[in-house]
Amino acid sequence: MALGGVAANTGGVGDASRQDIRFHIDKKRAQDLLRAKGLLPPLPVTVPARGEIDAIRSAVAQGEGFTMPVNFEIEFYPPTGLDNATGRINPGGLDNRTHLMNQSHKLRMNGAWRKAADVGKSSWTQRKPGLGEKGKPETYDPRPRAVSKINIYCSKVSIPDRSIPQGLYRHYGSSFAYPNSAMTYGTLTTTFYCDATMTIKKFFDAWQHLIYNPMTGNFNYYNEYTSKFDIFTRSSIKAAAKAG
Repeated sequence: MALGGVAANTGGVGDASRQDIRFHIDKKRAQDLLRAKGLLPPLPVTVPARGEIDAIRSAVAQGEGFTMPVNFEIEFYPPTGLDNATGRINPGGLDNRTHLMNQSHKLRMNGAWRKAADVGKSSWTQRKPGLGEKGKPETYDPRPRAVSKINIYCSKVSIPDRSIPQGLYRHYGSSFAYPNSAMTYGTLTTTFYCDATMTIKKFFDAWQHLIYNPMTGNFNYYNEYTSKFDIFTRSSIKAAAKAG
């Protein structure tokens, strides 16, 4: 919205001495002029929200935000698998044939693992100290970099909870909570993307068949199907050093 008008000067004689001066003022500018003359009430004073808000932002920034399920990186290790020497498996038995079809033996499990954990290789260049100083040429140090497919296909990690069971006890008066058992741990849950060649899914299918044989209904030994993997958070070195 704009305000406009015409200012006329008729000081002379005749139409030739008439001068028109046109002006336009937007609404906000006109309101400011009227408030300056006291014709409109002043605007309410807005106090900026500082102090506590800045302290909250600083605390969140020091911790690099909040932990998200996608802000983790894992390093995977395959299970051991079955071994004819240590597992005391009859090579000519029917049970051994089902293990071969399920890829539960050590060699076949490692083969499924190599396909799922195919390594992508690249290189990156590191600048050496002294770059930019006078008399020293620019030097670079090329270094290799390798990334496992199954490690980067992990889409989400849920950190398990840890709790201490407690019970209600009463000596006199109202009851109170008191720990009555050892510490319990929740389940660590990970979610993986499935690649187009289905190699990651085939590896996990073979791992499940290593735990439980669907053809015979038997379970294998614990040390044959257990594995481990490490979880790392994607925080900076500075934040990780402060957190210990």
